[in-house]
Amino acid sequence: NEDPGEVMMMMEEVPAMKWLPFLMLLVFTAVLQTTLAPVLAIGPIRPDWMLLLAVHYAIWGRWPDAALAAWGLGFAMDLCSANIPGQGTAALHALTYGAAACAILYLRVDLFREHWLTQPAITFVFTWLVHMVIGLVYVKSSTSPTAPGFFGLFGLSFLTALYTAVWTPYLLWPLKKLRKWTGLVKKRDLAIAV
Repeated sequence: NEDPGEVMMMMEEVPAMKWLPFLMLLVFTAVLQTTLAPVLAIGPIRPDWMLLLAVHYAIWGRWPDAALAAWGLGFAMDLCSANIPGQGTAALHALTYGAAACAILYLRVDLFREHWLTQPAITFVFTWLVHMVIGLVYVKSSTSPTAPGFFGLFGLSFLTALYTAVWTPYLLWPLKKLRKWTGLVKKRDLAIAV
């Protein structure tokens, strides 16, 4: 593993992200999450496009911008899911999205970010972890007899993560095309674009 000081120097080479495009993507994704995702749901399984966008920012953004962006996406998801049973726990999405982004920011030094499987794999793993944590909090705090058990929660989180990861290549393509607009470009990309 690399020296943390060296990693921070490498991160400083990444340009700052642009917040207005991020806010526009947040609103657009929130609209899709609340209108289109329920239509595309397979039973209780919905794609988590907000987390997919948070993973994208965590892979390509700089610290602390990416962590704050993920926290903001999680907070927006908290607001969007307030009326969904088992999802409306205040600030839990914000906390778990932010923690996932911090973990990805730490691990991304060891990732091949340009490989076509990297973002779907990272999206799958962290969607599964985030939804397991949210589900466990719901199960522990629920008095409902219909709350799923651990194995039901495990399966539901797994299928949600898989469904979200399946969407990743389709949503990653436009996000990659918008990288310069969002400020999520590598230094090498800037040298080529100039």
